[in-house]
Amino acid sequence: MASYYPEELINEIIMANDLVDVIAGYVQLKKAGRSYKGLCPFHNEKTPSFTVSQEKQLYHCFGCGEGGSVIQFIEKIENLDFVETIQFLAQRAGIQLPEGNEKADDSAFYAKKKKMLEMYRHTARFYVDILYGEAGKPGRDYLVQRGLDVKTAKHFGLGYAPDKFDECVRFLKGKGYDEALIEEAGLARQGKNGKYYDFFRGRLMVPIIDIRGNVIAFGGRILDDGQPKYLNSPDTPIFNKNKTLFAFNFAKRYCSEQIIVAEGYMDVIALHRAGFQNAVATLGTAITSNHVGMLARYTKEVVLCYDSDDAGRKATERALELLQRVNIRTKVLHVTDAKDPDEFIKKKGAQGFARLLGKSENSMMYQVGELKKQYDLGNLEEKIEFLNELAKLFAKVSNPIEREILVREAAAESGVSEDAIFAQIRENQYNIEKNRNNEIERAKNRQLVQNRVQHKDIQTELYEGMLANLICTDKQVYLAMRERAETDFFKTPAAHNFMQKVYQQWDSGQVPDMPLILGQMEAEQAREISVAASRELPYADNVKAAEDIFQTIEGRRKNAQAAQIGSAEELDKLLKSLKK
Repeated sequence: MASYYPEELINEIIMANDLVDVIAGYVQLKKAGRSYKGLCPFHNEKTPSFTVSQEKQLYHCFGCGEGGSVIQFIEKIENLDFVETIQFLAQRAGIQLPEGNEKADDSAFYAKKKKMLEMYRHTARFYVDILYGEAGKPGRDYLVQRGLDVKTAKHFGLGYAPDKFDECVRFLKGKGYDEALIEEAGLARQGKNGKYYDFFRGRLMVPIIDIRGNVIAFGGRILDDGQPKYLNSPDTPIFNKNKTLFAFNFAKRYCSEQIIVAEGYMDVIALHRAGFQNAVATLGTAITSNHVGMLARYTKEVVLCYDSDDAGRKATERALELLQRVNIRTKVLHVTDAKDPDEFIKKKGAQGFARLLGKSENSMMYQVGELKKQYDLGNLEEKIEFLNELAKLFAKVSNPIEREILVREAAAESGVSEDAIFAQIRENQYNIEKNRNNEIERAKNRQLVQNRVQHKDIQTELYEGMLANLICTDKQVYLAMRERAETDFFKTPAAHNFMQKVYQQWDSGQVPDMPLILGQMEAEQAREISVAASRELPYADNVKAAEDIFQTIEGRRKNAQAAQIGSAEELDKLLKSLKK
């Protein structure tokens, strides 16, 4: 991977972002010997298997296998590419990045993204200028109709797309952007006659802004009863709706305890205006696992505030299913006497919504209520089926106190003993665990098959990584192994690429910087090296450890070669016997 920025600058940025400090912003870490431990942010677990070494500046999860340096952590958790990660960490450390130092193999990709971000910034300014100009009267009238003042409109950067054929296209062409790029950015479409026309026309424009403050997309609200009510930007190289939450750039500063997930832009804008600045919305799609991952990293509690229609209920059920997987506290807010939060706040005000928010229902109680609606509890057979489904629901509750309270209430209401309900729960828990173990076993078998197809020797891969780590971190090991374990000795791509950089630095008189080297490697290869580096070796002498690992690798290769020769000889015998 080309570095895009000078290596010295990347090293400075990595050194300015201590891995423990960075990860502590996402994971609650506790000291454990020479390392730190916490619950892995990349998979659901109850017992901490996620370790962070301040000394090595590496992290590794023994549960899911994720690992690497601060680069891989931010790439994974913030869903950024390499250059965006460097920019993110530079901004975090207050380091100014130079402009215009793309490398040849990166320039096309990153220059396009950079150009699109510039284009969106110009477009957002264009829509704002239109809103407050002569052509923007329909948009301003709509804001008055919705009760939105100029301060709120400017805070969210609201604008207006004129109801004309290609005004935005002509504006962007005047800025030097070609039509093909304008279309790829989702701001135009090409008609059958070959001419390009504006994607957004006659709509109130809501900019979608990422956590770094870049405009990356738009949502357009039609001003009358036409359809579609909302028109959203398509996915582009700078935008993915399944990984973005509207107003998260504002809410992230106010959501450490609780975040409200509403259904639409106008609901969120109304909530922020009323003082509930911890509100966000998905972008014309149901909540996704990526959204849930973002929420779990930033807050302790999620309050779902969807419309009470069928679509809203389905969206709530889907969100609860995903949120339960990451074990985050979740509540459901019922908007009464109004169709949505925006209308409710207009009727009852901010204090009224605060009271309503305080009455948000525990997610499990909400699900119990929804389940009840599906059965006639006066019918014995339906009552039994309801209680069986209820036991399945309670089996997913991880907190034993919450589960006992739920069972007690269910028993009192149904007239069935708590013991009977608990017995059914235990059976369901057994089935859940059995299914989970079966899936884990199937995943392992799939991996074994994949490794065989790819001719991967995982154990040798690990040994190579361990030897590479020792050579990188101990000069005496480097001196002892330099002539015997050349770069070509390392056959696995991860170790081979890693050792190229390690030897370059040792041979030039530098001390290799592992986090910097890993930061410049592909995520999967960096993970392989960090997994090996996280192994504690039962040696007091690193040179002796390296010698033993070297001999082990040599031995495994000879055994593998002998096995291949044996297989070839057996195949040759078989072919000869078939010819007789």
